[in-house]
Amino acid sequence: MGFVLVGLGSLCGLVAFVCYIIVVVKMFQNGQTGMGIATILTLCCAGIGYIIALVVGWQNADRWGIRQVMLIFSVSLALGIVLSGIGQVMLPNQMVIIQQQ
Repeated sequence: MGFVLVGLGSLCGLVAFVCYIIVVVKMFQNGQTGMGIATILTLCCAGIGYIIALVVGWQNADRWGIRQVMLIFSVSLALGIVLSGIGQVMLPNQMVIIQQQ
């Protein structure tokens, strides 16, 4: 079961990444070049780029017409973190069961 949860979490993470790219593109299209560059550069720094994209995206969701994208982004990011976390907790128990067989 842990493998399934980690897989579903990874799938949610992929959806969140696609939404992240859409938000960053919207930043560049709407003249927020500095924020777009900062979001890209800080993506590898413990996911700070995701947080910046979420905040800026929600602040401008109506103006940029991306309310649906932001909803999908938020839900998929949260689900990805939760499902992957639960799956990682369950994996060591499954590994022990597999090794005992």
